[in-house]
Amino acid sequence: MPKKLILLAIFMTSLSAGAHCPASFAPEKLCLMLDHNIIYIYDHKAEHNGPYKDFVSSKLLGGKSKQSSLNISRIAKGVYKIESAEILKSVELEVENAKKKTVIKLLEHS
Repeated sequence: MPKKLILLAIFMTSLSAGAHCPASFAPEKLCLMLDHNIIYIYDHKAEHNGPYKDFVSSKLLGGKSKQSSLNISRIAKGVYKIESAEILKSVELEVENAKKKTVIKLLEHS
């Protein structure tokens, strides 16, 4: 019985570990999170509440929500504000790395 409890605890811990990285960008080893029209970027190794990290070898090209382009501005290191009258539930970011464009879908963090 104790072995089963230990295995269950390990399994549950591994499931919750992914919750700290809502969206991942592998080339930069970054996690991205959308919360109240703010995009937070942090290192895979860091806690999800900071410190935040900028793109190093990539470039944020823009974003869309419901097929509409979004104005996104950098307000601090690793923190980007989306100009929108409504709270967005999902955003698609276009990021360029090594001349290759990638679309990252972010869902609002709850």
